[in-house]
Amino acid sequence: MNKLIVAMLVLSALSGCENIYSPKNINLSCICIESESTACSYDNQEVIVDFKKNIMTFASKTYSNLGTTPTSVSARDESHFVVLNRGTLRLTFEWDKQREIYQCDENKI
Repeated sequence: MNKLIVAMLVLSALSGCENIYSPKNINLSCICIESESTACSYDNQEVIVDFKKNIMTFASKTYSNLGTTPTSVSARDESHFVVLNRGTLRLTFEWDKQREIYQCDENKI
C-alpha cells in the first residue's frame, strides 16, 4: 500500500513538473532589414513559436520539429530554414540561396 502511495505521488509530481520548465511561447512582429538581406520577400511578418506544439510559424508557413538552444530557436523544411536569435530578436530566413534578415519586436496587445 505504501509503495502505491509513493508511486502515485512521484507520478503526480512528475506530471506537475512538465509545465514548470516549459518556455513561454514567442509572438513577435518582424521587419526585413534590406541592407543586410539578399532579398526582402516579406514585411511586417509575424513569427510565432509554440513550444508545447513544437512549431514555429513565419510568413504564413508552419514549421515543425523545433531546434532550441539557450540563444536561438530554429526550424526547417525541405527548402526553408528559419532561425530566431533570442537575445537580439533577429530572425534569419534562408531559402533558395537567398538570405533575409528581420528585426523583430514584441507584439503589443
